[in-house]
Amino acid sequence: FHDGKGGGVMGLSEGMGSGGRAAVDSSMVSGLLKRLIRAGFGFECSLKLINSAMMFKSSDESAATVDITAFDLFSGNTVFYKAGTPQTVIVKGKKIGRASCESYPAGILRDVKFDKSQTVCEKGDIIVMVSDGVTDADGEWLDSLLQNIKSLPAQQIAENIAQSASRRRSDGHEDDITVMVGIVQNDI
Repeated sequence: FHDGKGGGVMGLSEGMGSGGRAAVDSSMVSGLLKRLIRAGFGFECSLKLINSAMMFKSSDESAATVDITAFDLFSGNTVFYKAGTPQTVIVKGKKIGRASCESYPAGILRDVKFDKSQTVCEKGDIIVMVSDGVTDADGEWLDSLLQNIKSLPAQQIAENIAQSASRRRSDGHEDDITVMVGIVQNDI
């Protein structure tokens, strides 16, 4: 979505665990995050509010990852905000980079912080955000796949990644595979 201030935001959240409760947690985090950012709250403040909501929403443990890619649509500056998430893959021509995360998901600790990294994106760069179900199966296959399918539209890249991850899974949690792909379309 557009943040209303010249920025574009991609966000992905995965509830910890499985089933309906995990789905509710990820939906709550995604929806709340979008509303907070559009209302003008910064990313760090939004994470703190989401963390508080997760900690106090029920007596049961409740946690969810928070994965954000924020683009400055004028300069191309791209910041990755990650809390409890797998790596985000950045394809820049023939090079593949990663934004990694060592922080905890929202809802576990009172004081949660984002791991942040940044790059400048240009026309043709591809951003791939995934849930842990994609990378739980040996994740090294992803680089090779991306080099072979990077000329496809974003939706087809996402579908190819999800299908390949599903074939590699042996634990039966295919609902745990989520892929979001963005491609920079215009020169900045």
